[in-house]
This record gives sequence, C-alpha cells and structure tokens, in this order.
Amino acid sequence: MFFLRTVFGMGYLLLNSDSEISSILQEGRSETVTLLIPEDTWIRFSEKDLKLLPKKIPQFLKTYGKFLSASKRLGKKAGRTLYQPSPGKQKMKRVNVRVRSASWTLFGTLAQAHGVSRCYLFNYLLRLESLEVGNSIMDTMNLGVPTFHRSYSYILHVDLQNDRVTRKLRCEPETYFHVLETRDRLSFYKSLRNKVSSVLARIPFLDRIITVFLSLKVSVQFQNRPNTAGTL
Repeated sequence: MFFLRTVFGMGYLLLNSDSEISSILQEGRSETVTLLIPEDTWIRFSEKDLKLLPKKIPQFLKTYGKFLSASKRLGKKAGRTLYQPSPGKQKMKRVNVRVRSASWTLFGTLAQAHGVSRCYLFNYLLRLESLEVGNSIMDTMNLGVPTFHRSYSYILHVDLQNDRVTRKLRCEPETYFHVLETRDRLSFYKSLRNKVSSVLARIPFLDRIITVFLSLKVSVQFQNRPNTAGTL
C-alpha cells in the first residue's frame, strides 16, 4: 500500500488487491470430513451401501460434475448459503468419511456456486441416485468427452454501487466440449429428459430437481476427437 502526494496537495492511495492463496490441489492424502444425512435417507441404505459412502463424493463428481456446472442453481439467494432443513439433532446422522482433498475442494466449489452447503448438495445427489438418474446423465454428459472441465473458478461478486450480489461459476471449456460423433445423440438427450421429468413429476417434494433437470442446457459440437478422460 502506497500513498502518493502531488504538488497540488492531492494524493492517491494505491492498493494491491491481487493477493491470493495458492496451494497444491492433489495433496496425495485424504482428510476426514463430516456429513449430515437425514435419518429417513439413512435408513434406506443397507449395511453394504453404508460402507460405500466414503466413495460417493468422487463418484458423484464424475457422474454429475458437468450436470451441476450447467444446471439451474439450487439456492435462491446469492448472499446466503442454503442448508438442508434440520428435523432436529436426533433425526440427523453424522457420518465421518475420508475423502481426497482435491475431491473435497471441487465438491465445495460446486456447492458454493449453487449457493448450498456441501451436505445439502450431497443429500440432493443421493436423491438423484435413488431415482437412478445417474446412469442416464453419465451416458449424456460423459460419452466421448472428458469427465471434467479443465478448470473451475467460483466467484462471489459483490457490487456495492448497484446493490447486487452474484455467484458465478466459470469453467474451461466454458460452453462446449469436442465429442466423438454419436448418432442420434441429441434425440437421445431429449428422450432422456422427458423420461426423467415424467418420473420425477410423480414425487411432489422433488419439484426442485425437476426444475433443475429441465433447465439443463447442453451444447455439443460433433468432432472425431479422442476422449481424454479427466482424473480426480
């Protein structure tokens, strides 16, 4: 920070706001995190499924990563983080899982972009899994294209002058992937969207999922390019 004074008695305050925190994404170790799962969701898992919970977050990122980046945001207020409704401490299960730092960071980035907590996003994706939506999304989003974008940037833009706050997610590539040519890919997507929306429409409390799914916009450019799958 510098203060420069001119010969006329006026000065300039020079600030460097480019400071940042940068560290290695793939730290090569796992960390223990806590997830809160509603009891009514918990009881639907078998003992075998409960043991697989630690693997859910990397799996969700591979399955729903591009879907979450392109879909309508789950939250309603940019200045607030939406947490899942708590039925009380006795109705929530605390689950400790070990997850790699890269997966946890990307999962948090997508949650912040949607204006929700990690726990909210985790339980939302568990709902999608229970409806067997994941396989259909995998066929649409990951067929012939990399699993992940090359980079993600989450921005919370606070505009004091115009009294606005905005959450943004910037991905690279931003709008389209080069994909292997697949016959009837777009007609398949439309058929999938209609099928899933029909199933979800029968479940009243999942109306938000219907809105999110129908708002999904997919832009593809058919090219004979090799598929370089991303890793996390």
